[in-house]
Amino acid sequence: MKYLFFTMTLLSCGYLLLILFSRYIYDTRGTDVNSFSKEIMNALKGFAITIIMTAHIANLFGIRYLNPLGAWGVAIFLFCSGYGLEKSAKIKGLKGFWKKRIKKVYLLYFIIEIFAFIFIYDNITGLEIVLDLSLISTRHPFGWYMQCLFMYYIAFYVGHIFRNNKIKYFIIILFSIFLFIFGDGLFKQQILSFLLGVLIADKSSIEKRLQNNSIVFVTSILMAVLLLVLKQMPVLRMSNEFIYRFIEALDTVFMLFMSIELFNILAKRCVIFIIPFIIIGNISYEIYLVHGFFMPTEVSILSILRFYFLTFLTATLINQRKAVNRILKYFRRGKNENKINPEKD
Repeated sequence: MKYLFFTMTLLSCGYLLLILFSRYIYDTRGTDVNSFSKEIMNALKGFAITIIMTAHIANLFGIRYLNPLGAWGVAIFLFCSGYGLEKSAKIKGLKGFWKKRIKKVYLLYFIIEIFAFIFIYDNITGLEIVLDLSLISTRHPFGWYMQCLFMYYIAFYVGHIFRNNKIKYFIIILFSIFLFIFGDGLFKQQILSFLLGVLIADKSSIEKRLQNNSIVFVTSILMAVLLLVLKQMPVLRMSNEFIYRFIEALDTVFMLFMSIELFNILAKRCVIFIIPFIIIGNISYEIYLVHGFFMPTEVSILSILRFYFLTFLTATLINQRKAVNRILKYFRRGKNENKINPEKD
């Protein structure tokens, strides 16, 4: 229990430090506080990766009651993905859809896995490499999320090809049902998350109702707690697995709505409180991909500190790859110019 207390204290101190120095590392005046703005979505992602890491590190302490935090965080990620894709499709259609997904999402996964094949994974075969990189059977510690995400990409893309809203939802719902029947528990919990993101982005009337709505916020808290309690009842746990998993999926949905409303309310009333999560949200995907490789093998205060330090440092460095590419490009351009116009002594 002391390690959990230390972890929560460490995260709280980090949060307060980010608030304290936010004016120096983030333009707080330019923050868009409108509901579902880019900043709000980034804040949600930052919150999501924070609770995902907390759930994973708590598992090392043998603390299982924080497991719902992991499902909650993944639900936020899938929701943001569905919402962003639908908004983009409404403006640009499907032009460059796969090119963007490969460049922004898959390429980083590919690079990290190649690095892991060389330096981390033991006794890896050629077949395992192919299966991992094709997302058929991932070796990555939390690669199941990549599988889930790209399967929803396929469903989304196929649904939009027909340019018919009913067919679009039919295909996404059909795919969710398929995952619910044949997927494992992790997939079953998320059958509604991506779909809700698409639905809210598509239906402006629903989006407006969710903007800074305190009634939805309170109702979501009550329902999330109620369903969480129901999940612990032996009668439900011993009943049909599909019933239990559906209750889990509903609980995840209400936790998702609760977080959406919480960040919308904070953004309107005291935006400084969400700035740390916006900052973390900018590197949330990188954190998700690398943090599994730094999980401690033994529990100690030093190993926990090392885990968070290495995770955030590595994710930040990876996130700066665009800046590094620009620098390298600049130097390459300089060398080429010197070759064309060599200086004379």
